[in-house]
Amino acid sequence: MSAGSARTFNLAQCQFVVNGLPIEGFGESDAAVWAPDEDLYTKVVGADGEVSRARTNNYSGSLTITLMSTSKSNDVMNALMILTKLISAGDMAAILIQDLGSPDRFFGQKCWLKREPDMSFGRDVTERTWIFDVARGDTNHGGSFA
Repeated sequence: MSAGSARTFNLAQCQFVVNGLPIEGFGESDAAVWAPDEDLYTKVVGADGEVSRARTNNYSGSLTITLMSTSKSNDVMNALMILTKLISAGDMAAILIQDLGSPDRFFGQKCWLKREPDMSFGRDVTERTWIFDVARGDTNHGGSFA
């Protein structure tokens, strides 16, 4: 890295897509958080200190998307929630999050709402936290292009 160089992240350069529909109107802090369920490997250390590892092959996890309560994208999430509550079919979502300013990317083809978000009413604009269970999250991690 050369002296004086700087990298920039801009959430406005990120695409958030649920079932082909753009998502916008995020909360104040993290727009989305991917959390894998397990480590890639489990480790066992024998009495003599020999280490063995086993691949978990578990790529599932949870994805949390936080929207302002005023976001029109709550309508997209609510439609999935209604499908889940009424017919328990057709409620799987494909979710893509891609930073156009870096190689960072998340994709989950089989995602479903874990629970209904909390709801509050008061003087201030609140947030809606939509939590998805994800059968398999495919990710790419990289640095900023600029």
